[in-house]
Amino acid sequence: MLDYKDAKKVALMRKIISYYLAGYDSLTVKTYNDEQREAITLCSEVLIGFEVLEDIGSEIQTEVFS
Repeated sequence: MLDYKDAKKVALMRKIISYYLAGYDSLTVKTYNDEQREAITLCSEVLIGFEVLEDIGSEIQTEVFS
């Protein structure tokens, strides 16, 4: 689970991309504000196979389909 309370949009995107490039198949990201949610959504639009599976408010579950 990624939990970066004070992370800005770009910093969180970089962290998600680093996990994506490292080959992680799924990530759970704890979100604290709309800026962080937007970062995850943008990653799902840009990264191939990276999809949001579940959004339960304070956490977003993602998975990479390849």
